[in-house]
Order: sequence, then C-alpha cells, then structure tokens
Amino acid sequence: MIKKNTILLALLFVFSIILFNRYNGFILSFKSLLKSQFNLDNNKFTKKIHQKNICYNLQNQFTSILGDELPYWSITVLNSDSTVIAELNGNILRIPASNQKIFSSAYALTKKGPYFRLSTDVYKNSNGYYEILGAGDPDIDLNNISKISSVIAKRPFYTKSNTKIILYEENKSLWWPKTWSYQDRLESYGAPISRLAITSNANEYSVTEPLVNFSNYLSLSLYKYKIKPIIEFQQLDKFNRNHKRRLIYNIKSAPLYMLLNLSNSESHNFISEVLMRSTANTWVPKDSSFKLHNWLTSIGVNEKHIDIKDGSGLSRSNQTTTRALSSVLYYMKNHKYSDYFVSSMSLLGIRGTLRDHYIMPRPLGYFLGKSGTLEGVRSLSGYLYTDNKVRIVSIIQNNANYDETIFLELLRMIYNHDECI
Repeated sequence: MIKKNTILLALLFVFSIILFNRYNGFILSFKSLLKSQFNLDNNKFTKKIHQKNICYNLQNQFTSILGDELPYWSITVLNSDSTVIAELNGNILRIPASNQKIFSSAYALTKKGPYFRLSTDVYKNSNGYYEILGAGDPDIDLNNISKISSVIAKRPFYTKSNTKIILYEENKSLWWPKTWSYQDRLESYGAPISRLAITSNANEYSVTEPLVNFSNYLSLSLYKYKIKPIIEFQQLDKFNRNHKRRLIYNIKSAPLYMLLNLSNSESHNFISEVLMRSTANTWVPKDSSFKLHNWLTSIGVNEKHIDIKDGSGLSRSNQTTTRALSSVLYYMKNHKYSDYFVSSMSLLGIRGTLRDHYIMPRPLGYFLGKSGTLEGVRSLSGYLYTDNKVRIVSIIQNNANYDETIFLELLRMIYNHDECI
C-alpha cells in the first residue's frame, strides 16, 4: 500500500512539473507577445500607433489634390484614439524643418516639467575673484548685466583696479551643430548656442563671438563704478566644483512652459537648442541629439523613422516621418502636461508663425500646430479641433512647388470629412 502511494505521489509530482512548465511557457510566450506588441520593458507599456481604419474617400481626396507631386508629400491623420484614418507616404523619411521642435519641446517638458528654469550664477571665489556660469538663458539682457555689475561693485576684489572675473563657457566647436550651414550661422536664426548669451546672441544678424560681446558689455557696465576688470574665458570643464565659493547673485529664466511658447509658437531656434541640451545635460550636439533619439524610441517611436541632428530643425540632415511626428503629438495629447504642450503651439490665422501664412474661417474650428520652413521644405503638424473632436495631423512636403493653399485645403478636407471618423 505504501509502495502504491509512493508511486502515485511520484506520478502526481511529475504531472505537476509538466503542468508548471507548460504554464510557465505560456506565461513567457504571453509576455513575449506583449513585448512585441506594446514594447513591454521593465513593466512599462508604451503604446504604439499601429491600428488603422483608413477612410479611403478622404485619402482619395488627398491623392486628387496632390496629383503628380504626391511622391514629394507625406500625410498622416490620427483620430483622438490614435487610429490612423488617412495616410500617404507616412513612413517615408523627409526633412521636417522646424517640426523638429515638436520632438525637442516634448522631450524637455516631459523630463523637466513646466516650471523648470535656466539659471545664471555669479560666484565670489575664496580667492577673491568672480566666476559666472550660464545655462543658455535666452533673455539675459543689458539690464541683467547692469545688475551683475552692481553686485560685483558692492563686493570688490582687493582693489577696484584689478577685479578678476572668469566667464565659463563651452568649447566654441559645440556652439553650432556641425550640420548647420556656414551661411545660416551668420543669420540671426542661426546664432551660436552658448551658455552666456545676451538676447540669444542675435539682433539683425548672429553675434558670432558671444563671449567677447558679453565681456565687453560687462566691462562697460563696471566702468561706471570705476572698476577695470580683468576678464578671462575658461572652458566649463575647468570649473572646480570643490573649490570654496559663495553664490552672490542668481538670474532665473522664465519657466519652461513660457520658453516652449517661444520655441513652438515663434519657432525660436536658440531656445529649442538650449532646451534639448539642458534636458540631455550635455552641450555636445551629437550627444544631446542621441539622448533625444533614445527618448523618442522609449515612448514608442520607431527608430527607423527618426534621424536626429539638432533640436531646432535648422539642419537639413534631420529626417523623420509624419508617422513619427503624429505619434509624438498623440503621446503629448495624453500626457499629464498636455495643456502646456498644446497651448505652446501657433494658432492658425491668429498667433505665432501660423498667424499670417494661413487663414481659416472660424466656423471651421481651429488648428494649434507647428509650421516648418526651409528652402524646398514645408511642414505643418498639430491638432485640428472641431466642435466635438480633435484630429492629429502631420504634413511634410519636400522638393515640390510650394503652395500654402494646398496645406489649408488639406486641413479643410480633414475637418469636413466625417465618414469613418
């Protein structure tokens, strides 16, 4: 009897092992399925835009209006639930121009939060000299320089005749992405991305020597106090963080949500580049672009749909797809900081870069989005609101005859089309 019980227990043990292995195999297979469908990693779900319910009538209207130039256009339209309802060439890589700012601004907002501020710090060293470190605040102006001077004048070095000030800055080779053209670097929109800047290093043209500019204005301001400073430039990596020093003055930038309005609505290149670098915690364009790329893939963007070279879109080496742009727009529409992101966009016909270029009658709802312009490149991506719906739209045109009325007509078609929506 004991032998029979032993055999029975052994059989039950073997059977339980078989069931466990099969069950465990099922769980592993189920996890693999989830990972392949939803990019499950570290118990984190990242929704991908993959569901389609194409409205062919709408898509045929797109094809008709674009005609022979269809190969040069990409269009992706999503419903608010992420369903793709219309798409032409949505997976083809194209130059996005300033639609690139959708990526960099979303990255900064999600990582830093809406109330993050850039900081410019003035220290007095234990050796008696002064150190100034910036973070790329785009709004530092002559009033700020005057205030710095007055603070230094109240705490002079050994004698006013030899007050020493060190300005810390990134290597000049890092001020511009390598893929920015030389001509663009001379224009106001292509000003160098330095940590210490006065009014974003731009006026009518680019301030190509921002440290010299900063130093000259600081010297002139200190001269009012009969101080003749000795100003030196040093690379930021020479800043000894273990050295004894005291913070004597600090300038905080506008909060990030206000900077986003300038980056997206006004398409400010300097701000978008600073935000990408500050968020990535590196001023090396290649490294900060790589970190932006990694963040985009972490939220579900197909890595084959992005080639990131800068944060502003001035580089013609950037490439992306309308599918990638619409995916990020969808992600941000459902993010906890959605209101800050959406409200940072231009309002078609009313505000920002879309104020004068497109006119849409109010009865057709409203469009909050980002435009992009380079020679031979036009892009328009954002949120098209109707009475009770929102549709996510991304349009890129490369190497075709530009006609802004076509962009407007495409928006009209999307707005007016209710079939399958």
